[in-house]
Amino acid sequence: MANLTAEKVEELLSQGKKASQIAEQYGITRQAVYCHIHKLKHKKKPALCKPKKNYNSLIDWKIYNEGLVKRGEILLDFELFENWQEELDLMNTNKRGRPYYYPEALIWFLSRLKSIFKIDYRTLEGIARKLIVF
Repeated sequence: MANLTAEKVEELLSQGKKASQIAEQYGITRQAVYCHIHKLKHKKKPALCKPKKNYNSLIDWKIYNEGLVKRGEILLDFELFENWQEELDLMNTNKRGRPYYYPEALIWFLSRLKSIFKIDYRTLEGIARKLIVF
């Protein structure tokens, strides 16, 4: 029993043999023959390929790399911890009732973390607890 390939099936079909005859000849099921026929029908035709552009000459990699670094700096901006007390004092001036304990900058920072990393609220709460201790 020889291995049957899609090319061999194509050759046998062009000779006028049916799928059942091919299956019987090679000792396989008709479904296996139909699988080869399906491969033949959906064989990709070679497309006319355009030459690829050399993007290395178009991109200034030094500027691109610096942009990626800046993106990380914006995400993890720890300046809010330097102004923590000043921002709280400003928020609590002329406030009646319970004072604020966390500045708005911390809330914005945590919302950025949640939206960018797509983390759930409980994980965010754990991160917030560690940041507050920091």
